[in-house]
Amino acid sequence: MEKCNPIDTPLSGTTLIEAGAGTGKTYTLTGLFIRLILEEGIPADRILVVTFTTAATEELKQRIRQKLLGAQQAFLTGNSDDAILQALLDKKLDNQLALKKIHDAIVDFDKTAVFTIHGFCHRVLCDHVFETGGLFDTELTSDQSTIIGEFAEDFWRTELSSAPREFVQYVLSKLGHPDHLAGLLSRHFIPGIRVLPQIMDAPLSSLGEFRKLFKELQAKWPDQRAAVLERLSTDDLKANIYGNTEPSQYPGSPTHRDIKLKSIADQMDRYTHRNSIGFPIFDGFNYFATVKIRSSTKKGKQPPLHPFYDICERLAQIGDHLQSQMDHRLLMLKSALFSRYPGAIAQKKQKSNVMFFDDLLLSLHRVVSSEKHRQLTDSVRNTYHAVLVDEFQDTDTVQYDIFKRLFSDRRALFFIGDPKQAIYGFRGADVFTYIKASHDAERKCTLLTNWRSNPGLITAVNTIFSNNNRPFVIDGISFEPADSARTEIGETGDTEQPADITPLTLWFLDSPPESSSKRQFLHNKVEATRKIAEAVVAEVGRLVGKTQSPIRPEQIAILVRTNAQAHLMKNLLTQYRIPAVQYSFENVFSTPDALEMAYVLAALAEPLNDRLVKRALATGLMGFNAEDLFETPSSIRSLESWYLKFKQCLSDWEHRGFIPMFRSLLVDATVRDRLLSLPDGERRITNILHLAELIDQAAREYDLGAGGTVKWLEEQRRQALISSDSSVLRLESDDSAVKIVTIHKSKG
Repeated sequence: MEKCNPIDTPLSGTTLIEAGAGTGKTYTLTGLFIRLILEEGIPADRILVVTFTTAATEELKQRIRQKLLGAQQAFLTGNSDDAILQALLDKKLDNQLALKKIHDAIVDFDKTAVFTIHGFCHRVLCDHVFETGGLFDTELTSDQSTIIGEFAEDFWRTELSSAPREFVQYVLSKLGHPDHLAGLLSRHFIPGIRVLPQIMDAPLSSLGEFRKLFKELQAKWPDQRAAVLERLSTDDLKANIYGNTEPSQYPGSPTHRDIKLKSIADQMDRYTHRNSIGFPIFDGFNYFATVKIRSSTKKGKQPPLHPFYDICERLAQIGDHLQSQMDHRLLMLKSALFSRYPGAIAQKKQKSNVMFFDDLLLSLHRVVSSEKHRQLTDSVRNTYHAVLVDEFQDTDTVQYDIFKRLFSDRRALFFIGDPKQAIYGFRGADVFTYIKASHDAERKCTLLTNWRSNPGLITAVNTIFSNNNRPFVIDGISFEPADSARTEIGETGDTEQPADITPLTLWFLDSPPESSSKRQFLHNKVEATRKIAEAVVAEVGRLVGKTQSPIRPEQIAILVRTNAQAHLMKNLLTQYRIPAVQYSFENVFSTPDALEMAYVLAALAEPLNDRLVKRALATGLMGFNAEDLFETPSSIRSLESWYLKFKQCLSDWEHRGFIPMFRSLLVDATVRDRLLSLPDGERRITNILHLAELIDQAAREYDLGAGGTVKWLEEQRRQALISSDSSVLRLESDDSAVKIVTIHKSKG
C-alpha cells in the first residue's frame, strides 16, 4: 500500500488512511484540517470532524486549536518545527490571506464542527426538525436498561407461561432470569441484525415418552433403591469410576464406594421426589444406566444386572433426544427475542416518548436513504465542504452508509483508522464495513512511521506478524511493517531504558503433566493462570525494588484478558503491598459495596426495624462485629444510640437531602479511616462515594422518598448487567500505582 504523506495527499475525493498505533494519526488529521483551510479556502466551521467518544472530541478540539495557533505563529515568523506547517510555508501561499484565514478560524473556533457520530446525527436532525418530523418533546437518553428490561420480562412471561414445565425448568437452568435475555440484547443487538438459520418450529416430540419413563422411574425407585445400590457395591466395578472398596479414612469408616453410592443415591432421591418433573436429568444419573455400568465393569467380570438399570438407560437415551430438542427450542426462543425486539421496543419508546442515541443514527439513515428528503441531504452537503472521520475502524454499516450517501460526491472525505482494531468489534464496529470502505475509496494510503514505540519493540512486532501470510485471518486486512522514527532508545526524551529490560520478552510456562483427562486439563489451566499471575507480580516486585534505576509503579501496566484475571492480579499485588489500580467496565451496582449500601439505606428508611438496623450495622461500611451486636448491657446502649442516629438520619434525609445526611453518617461511623486501613480501602471508598452520588441524582431526578430510593437501588442492583455508562466503576487514585487493564479497555 502507498505510504501516506499528509503534506501532499490530495484534498478531494474519498481517501482511506490506515494508521496504526503511534503513527501520528491525530497529527495527520490536524494537518489535513489546516491544509483544507489554507489551500482549499474552506472555513473551519465548514469542515466536519467526527470521532467516536466525547473525550476524543474534546482532545481533537484542543489539538486542532493548537495546530491553528502554531500555524499563526509559523506565518508570522516564516518558519516552523512542524513539518506540515513548514511545507505550507514552502508552498509560498499568500501570507496575509493565510493569516486572515487562520485568524478567522481561531476567532470562530467555538463554531468548529467536531462531533461524535451521535452528536452529528443529533445536530442534523435538530437543524431539520420540521423536515424529519422528529425530536419534538422527545427525551434523549443513554440509559436503555429500563425499557430493555421491561421488554425482556414481557417476552419471558409470554413465551414461558404456556410452555411445558420441563422446558420452563430447562430455560431456568440455562438462563436463570429475564435479565439474561436483556443482557443478550444489550450486548449483541444491532439494527438490521438477522438470526440465521431462522427457526420457525421446534417440537418436543420426545417429551411424551420421557414423561412416561420418568413416572415409571419415580414409582420404582423407593422400593428398589436398596437392591439397586447393593448390586453396585460389587468389587467387579472399576474403582476409578465407582470408588474403591477400601475405608476412606480409618478401619471401619465408610469406603470410597459407600461415599460415592450415597452421593448418587441422594441425587436420585431428590430427582424422583413427587414434585420433580424429571428434566434436566442430573449429572450422575448415568451411574445407574446399563451402558455405563457395563463399560465400567472390570475385564473378565459380569456387570451387575437389574431392571431398574434398563429403565435408567432408556430414560437417558430419550433424555438425550429431548435435550437436543430443548436446545433447538431455546435457539428458537432467542431467535424470536431478537426478531420481536425492534417492533416492540419502538412501541415502548413511542409510548414513553424517549429516544436512544442509536435511534439518532437510524433516524438520520432513514432520512438520507429517502428521495423524499433530497432537500435535506443537499442542505447538509452544502453545510460541510470537507469531512474527516477519525477512528473509522469503529464504524458500523449504518454509520458508513450515512457518510457515503451524504459526502461521497467528490468533496474531500477522509476516513482515518486502523483496520487491525476493527477485528475486535469495538463499539459495534464491523470489520467487513471497513473492508467495503477500503474497496470503495478512490485512494488508500498508510502511515508507517511509528513515533511512539521503542525501536526494538517495533522490530519484534514486525518479525512476529510478518511471518504469517494472513496474520489477521480475514482477507483484506494485511500487516504493513512499521518504521521507527527513533534510531536510539531515549531519543524522544523519555527515560532511557534500563539495560536489564528488553523491548519484548516471551515467557514459557512449564508444561503440565501429560494427561488426556479434560478434568486434569481444566485444573492445570486454572493452576497456570495463578502461576502466571504470581510470576508477573514477582517481576513487578523485582522492577520496583531494584536498588539501581528502579521502575516506579506508575510506569508499569499489566494487560489481562478478563476482569477475573484483573481481580486476581490486583489481589496479588495488594498482598505484596504494591499499589495497583484496576481500570474496569464493571458496574458499581454489581459490587459488594452496593449490597452494603442497600442494607444501610433499608435501615435508614425504617430506623425502628431492629433486624434491618442490625443488618446494616454488621456491614463493612458500618463496621460492627458479632460481639458489638451481642446483647450485653454495653452493646445495648451502643445499639440504642445507633437506632436514634438512624432515626435522625431519616429526618435529615427528608429535610436536607440525601448527600448532606450521608456525609454526616460517614463521619459519625468513621468510615473513611476504617476502610483506608484495609488493602482495598481506597477502591471501596471510591465505590461508596460514587454510589452516593448516583443515589442522590436519582432521588432528585425522580423525586424519591427514602422508601422509593431503597427500591430504586435494588432495581439498579438487579439490572447491573445492562446498566448505563454513568454507573461504570470509577478509579481510585492512580498516583504511583501499577495500572491493570483489560485488553478491551486498553483499546478504548
